[in-house]
Amino acid sequence: MTHTPAALANIAGEAIYQDRNATTYYVTPPAARKDPHVLANIQVWSHFIARQYNPETVDQAVSEWIDEDYVWYGLNVPQGIRGPGVRKGFMKNALGTSQGLSDFHITNRMFGEGDRVVNFWQMEGVHTGEYCGQPPSGKKVRFTGIAISSFRNGKQLEEWEYNEDFMANVKAVVDADVAKALATELTEREQSMVENIANWQQTVDEKMNLGRFDRIDSTYSEDYVYHGGGGFELSGPAALSRMKSGIEGFRAAFSDLKITNDMFGDGDRAIIAVLQSMVVLILVLVGRQAELGSIYYLGVITMACLFVFQQHLARFRERDGCFKAFLNNNWAGFAVFLGLLIDLTLAR
Repeated sequence: MTHTPAALANIAGEAIYQDRNATTYYVTPPAARKDPHVLANIQVWSHFIARQYNPETVDQAVSEWIDEDYVWYGLNVPQGIRGPGVRKGFMKNALGTSQGLSDFHITNRMFGEGDRVVNFWQMEGVHTGEYCGQPPSGKKVRFTGIAISSFRNGKQLEEWEYNEDFMANVKAVVDADVAKALATELTEREQSMVENIANWQQTVDEKMNLGRFDRIDSTYSEDYVYHGGGGFELSGPAALSRMKSGIEGFRAAFSDLKITNDMFGDGDRAIIAVLQSMVVLILVLVGRQAELGSIYYLGVITMACLFVFQQHLARFRERDGCFKAFLNNNWAGFAVFLGLLIDLTLAR
């Protein structure tokens, strides 16, 4: 909710500064008014904010109130923006705001001590143009944030800003449409996942348990690639031919073969984590039963750390990341093997 001037006057007796051109209101707690130095910095910042969102005034405002050594820090920009990028950033922001939001105004509540001022701000406007990469929705948007700025000789020197995700908020203004689209996307994704699991389960059942390969051509892509241990890889028709011959040999060697499989969609990483934990636990129990030494357990701990690293690699479920996690198992197994070998060698 945006405070009106009358409402602002009733907030703990705070003073009101109004810039009529920018319809911006500035509120200063009584404690800050006791320090002329803090009040001067608040007024500098207030004047700058009133002009920084106007493409016609932002350049002059940067020259007048931003120190040449100014650095801006944000949640996603911990290294800071400085130098020529500062002016470009302010001008780009001003242009984007003026084109994307109409009836724009910002409310600021500032207080400070020494050379630093804190500002709790809220900006809002009507989303009538492209903004944050989103087409106009005609709806009202609102953002809030906290900024801390230090001053030197009447100019802003550094600024740390922590604000809501602008893009997420702009997307959220189309409440019904976004919710409907998201629900549709999730429903389609879940349905696709269910269909893929059912298709794969049926294919595995037919080829392994029944020795039928009718579904292979329709289930496996022409770009299918099989990755095996030790970096072994087969692709295309050769991979499918090898699969068929391998299954036929397997079925000939084992009578009454029965394969049972459980498949998981979005729960794959959680299931893998559970299985990895079970492996570590079993290895610990084996070590205790065999009365192995600390070198062996060091190998097990290394394996556990590599399992965590694998989860990190596969966190986005991207092909390359998942494959790297898969190959990393070679090192996980080698760590335990090396620990066991050294431990048994030293025990002799």
